[in-house]
Amino acid sequence: MANNTVQIGTYGTEQLRKLHKVLGRWDIVLLTVSGVIGVDTVAYAAQTGYQMITWTLLSAIFYLLPYGLITAELSAAYPKEGGLYFWVRQAFGPYIGSVSSFLYWISNPIWMGSLAVTGIGTLSAAYGWKLSAQDSMLLALVVVWLATGIEVTYLRISKWAVNVGAVIKFALLLLLGGGALVAVAVHGAANPMTTAKFMPDFGTTLVLMPVLIFNWVGFELQSNASEEIGNPRRDIPRSILISGITAAVGYSLGILGILVTTPSSKLSTVTGLLGAFQGIFSSPILIGVVAAAIFIGYVVSGTTWLIGVDRSFATSGWDGAIPRFFGHFHNKFGTPDRVAVLSGLVPTVFILVNYFTYHASGLSSTYNDLLNAAFVAALFPYLFMLPAVIVLRRKHPTLKSPYRVPGGTIGLWLAVIFSFAFSFVAVLANFIPSALTGVTPAGARQMLYYLLGELVVASLFFLWARAQRTEYETVSLDAEPAAD
Repeated sequence: MANNTVQIGTYGTEQLRKLHKVLGRWDIVLLTVSGVIGVDTVAYAAQTGYQMITWTLLSAIFYLLPYGLITAELSAAYPKEGGLYFWVRQAFGPYIGSVSSFLYWISNPIWMGSLAVTGIGTLSAAYGWKLSAQDSMLLALVVVWLATGIEVTYLRISKWAVNVGAVIKFALLLLLGGGALVAVAVHGAANPMTTAKFMPDFGTTLVLMPVLIFNWVGFELQSNASEEIGNPRRDIPRSILISGITAAVGYSLGILGILVTTPSSKLSTVTGLLGAFQGIFSSPILIGVVAAAIFIGYVVSGTTWLIGVDRSFATSGWDGAIPRFFGHFHNKFGTPDRVAVLSGLVPTVFILVNYFTYHASGLSSTYNDLLNAAFVAALFPYLFMLPAVIVLRRKHPTLKSPYRVPGGTIGLWLAVIFSFAFSFVAVLANFIPSALTGVTPAGARQMLYYLLGELVVASLFFLWARAQRTEYETVSLDAEPAAD
């Protein structure tokens, strides 16, 4: 058993004492559902038509399932605070761990900015607000800091916002799917359905491969708070199964609902979800309630991810991967307060820069810019997290775990190959200018600049941290497998 140990910073031990075990089995199920189901990108995904439903189901089998199996094994074997960062660092070392943690984190404050923009656009469309570009940006900033405030407070309080939001988001997609079926029976589909239109077209689907995979990720969010969960070894694998099925059903119904109610020529990435409901219901009161629910779904999506990724990023400050200053957890709340504030500042800067640069183009331009900036960083960490399971199995062959990817070594390799391949193509699609990917040369350069800038900042954070003195202690990974 001697090899089943790791080195962690002593500063981390101090911070761990501030954490509170407040997440039960259904809390982490709902947290994962809230993280995986993002109502903001349903309209974006629906742009390729009915074939996206087929691709959603195929990717659920060949990406979501193996990705879930891998995350379940890592979470059960290594239930450590920080989740993704801890796994990648232990597998590939402090620099790769640091860069992965930074990219994993930075994509989500940027995405929070896009959610705020989309949420304000939805409310404006539903309530007939005549907002100027300046008013829209100011309200978006209010949304960003509202989410930041929810995240910073006690997890035993903020988890209820996540729980309620998860139920609301899934209920919206169920209502949309059910209402759309009734509308089709009465009025027919806004976009005619044929068997050929459900057949996947590789050329057009590659355009939205990043958003397709972006929709699925989030299983590891709960693992980032592993030491705030009552029984992570037992409950995390179960929650992944439940949330995966829920997400597959929810996304399929949501995309179908939009396509049968909204003509493709009128589909908007900002207000597409609301437009689908407007094609089903005529009551202004009901539409107003739906718009409020969609807005809540947006805010909760961002908050859920910030709760997870901020913990992962903060824990990388415990053992010298990023400056120790950012590894601090609030003495009373037990939350990563300094990283949380940073997570509010990042989308604030992006929103303001986009406003002063592109405000004449409106909300849709700002939304797309923010979403593209998020995509380019969000999927990179999974290129390291997914193969980390193979490396860690070899490093700790005698480590007991209540769950492993089925099928032995072959099953493990197949899970990694399938999930890695989808992730790699999704990342690569951002950088290949061609009609096949839908990326222009200017767009590819912009994505490359985003990535290079993020890598430079990540490296500077790492070098700053390495200049500090970090003391370590040895921690055993051995524990009794969770009871059923």
